[in-house]
Amino acid sequence: MKKEELIKKLYEAVKDGFIEESGPLAEKSVELGYDPIEVMQGITSALKEVGADFNDGRIFLTELMFCGETAKEAMNILTKEIKRQKKTVPYLGRVVIGTVAGDIHDIGKSLVVAMLVAEGFEVIDLGIDISDETFIDNVRLLKPNVLGLSALVTTTMLKFRDIVVALEDADLRDKVKVIIGGALVNMEHAETSGADTFGSDAIDAVIKVRALLDLD
Repeated sequence: MKKEELIKKLYEAVKDGFIEESGPLAEKSVELGYDPIEVMQGITSALKEVGADFNDGRIFLTELMFCGETAKEAMNILTKEIKRQKKTVPYLGRVVIGTVAGDIHDIGKSLVVAMLVAEGFEVIDLGIDISDETFIDNVRLLKPNVLGLSALVTTTMLKFRDIVVALEDADLRDKVKVIIGGALVNMEHAETSGADTFGSDAIDAVIKVRALLDLD
């Protein structure tokens, strides 16, 4: 399969949410020795188009989320190949993100990760049920521009404040911007937790991260 054809197929797979196709296509691109950064552009182009469709009301949130999961499948493969080849990728900034301790919800966060990558950010996804200490350790080690905290359960939202306080105690709060998110999260939660802002959905999260870093 020629490179242009593979990139087009991967673009279509992500745009249409064909998760069973995206991973194998990404693996095929690695097998054929194609530049993973160039191949990734097909994914990011699809995600940007899907994001625009969602903003304009042409697709539903469930479709947007499925496209994000489809992109993640291929992104993981290509990101590993980029690291293996020790390629340097220009990024708008670095974001560390994870779901707080006691919470195992992942889909919304994964969509935010995919959209941020599509926008041009380097994103380190810590996963789910992440302890306060792990967040702090990664901020200290990776020196991200932004820390993203996700929670869907009302009780686990209390962790937002705990992590911000832990950042303060570690003298790291002034070194990183904090954005929180989740289905029930609003600006009141951001204010009471000490976060800088919140994202109401994946598209809004990208807008808010750009604003935090004065990229607009």
